[in-house]
Amino acid sequence: MFHKQKQSDINFLTENKNGAIEISHPELYDGFLFKIEIEGNELHITRSEHYVDDVNSLTIESILNNLFEELAGEKGVTFVLEG
Repeated sequence: MFHKQKQSDINFLTENKNGAIEISHPELYDGFLFKIEIEGNELHITRSEHYVDDVNSLTIESILNNLFEELAGEKGVTFVLEG
């Protein structure tokens, strides 16, 4: 989905680390871009504070938002932004 939306040949690493899914690219970024964790009946997504304005990070965020909306269907998705 990233390749189609961004028309780029960048391949991100997706790893299961300590029960969380991390999306990263060690050659381009220090640490993860996104971390996805399940806590009870909630899905917590952490975006690295270092890359909030990065075009690749914004593209991944857009893809994740579209996936969640599509998967939720009529139930909807509630996004909570924490400072």
